Order: sequence, then C-alpha cells, then structure tokens
Amino acid sequence: MRITSEQASQIKQVVYQIFGEQATVWLFGSRVNDQAQGGDVDLFIQTQTPLLDPAVLAAKTAVQVMRLQNGRKVDVIVQAPNSTPQPIFDIARETGILL
Repeated sequence: MRITSEQASQIKQVVYQIFGEQATVWLFGSRVNDQAQGGDVDLFIQTQTPLLDPAVLAAKTAVQVMRLQNGRKVDVIVQAPNSTPQPIFDIARETGILL
C-alpha cells in the first residue's frame, strides 16, 4: 500500500466526519500496488445510511483528502443502500485494502 499509516488515519477521520463512524473506506487502484509509481488516490466508501446526494458528499470528501495529500488528485466513489448497483463497487471491494 502506497500511503502511510498516518495518511490512512487522516482519510478515515475525514470519512467518519462526513459519513459517520459506521462507514467503511477502501483504498483501491494503483495505490494498492507497491511496485507502481505516482497515481491518484482512489477511495471506495460504503455506508449503511441512505444518502440523498452521494455525489456531493463524495466531492466534499475528495477535496478534504486532497488537501491532506498536498494536492494529490483523489477520486471517491460511494455506495449506500439506496445506490444503484455499479460494477466498480465490487471491483473496489475485491481489489482494495480496507483502511
């Protein structure tokens, strides 16, 4: 995993502030490959709470994490009980690392 434990902790704090402490967050994409270089930070957030506007919450999360990552690009996808199923949800969960 190519983020530090401190960065992982900071990411979880942001997610908990926005989605609540029941939310789970996975790091996925190139940052889980120790041999890769560069790349953005891809996060998959899963919550048991239905959300009215997950895109706004995802954007808010991305901006806050980006600030903590010194401007590194951050992509966030969110799955809530009322989300339309997407293949990326399964891919992120299966290939990602739970923070």
